Amino acid sequence: LSGDLYGVEPIVRELALSGRRVVSVAYPESFYGKTTEEFANAVDSSKTYYPHTDYFKKAIEQLLGEGDMELWGFSTGGPIVAELLSDPEIQIRTESAVIVAPASCVNQSKLSFNAGLLSELKEVIKHPGSFSNISMVYGRKTPGDAQMLERRKRIYNALLHGKVLRETQVWRDMKVKDSGTITFVLGGKDKITKGYSKFKEFAALPNPQVRLIGKPNWVHLAPLFKAKELVNSIVQ
Repeated sequence: LSGDLYGVEPIVRELALSGRRVVSVAYPESFYGKTTEEFANAVDSSKTYYPHTDYFKKAIEQLLGEGDMELWGFSTGGPIVAELLSDPEIQIRTESAVIVAPASCVNQSKLSFNAGLLSELKEVIKHPGSFSNISMVYGRKTPGDAQMLERRKRIYNALLHGKVLRETQVWRDMKVKDSGTITFVLGGKDKITKGYSKFKEFAALPNPQVRLIGKPNWVHLAPLFKAKELVNSIVQ
């Protein structure tokens, strides 16, 4: 799941209440994580999400061991899950996957992205009751040495400009177990990732495992403050 541990907690909680065993893994550059110069350099130089995909693959191996699993990804976690699902070793043990409000759906400028953030803020303000769920999306700020903070900044900028704001074609390579599904959840008012504008293209993917759920009135952060509705739409 994309974001820091606090940010995605509403989704994790609802998944656990649905009867699942849930493992939520933070990014190495998150406020709870530690990252190295080697990792920051790899993110800088990579044209894909590979450094993060490799990190999460190793986390899966260490935390889950063997056996089948589901993969869920929110925002930047969406294309990372898609990259994981292009790996045969992950494909054969993934029963299903859920990709929520994915990044890397369209090519857009930083200006367009910032305009989307402003639009998001205007929509979120209309739902003051949701503030407690979204106030820690970026995680708790903890003290860190200057070198670590600089690495985090480098990684964030490399992800944003080199991946998040660029359309990926990795969706075409995804696969789960034969009986499984890959579900996209796209919000019509998500002006940050703009994934809803690609609804028809996702529907046309030559992959019978793909199914789409459109939420016309959802903004980018809606899955966090409507986590129960999100999980119910998948598990029922």
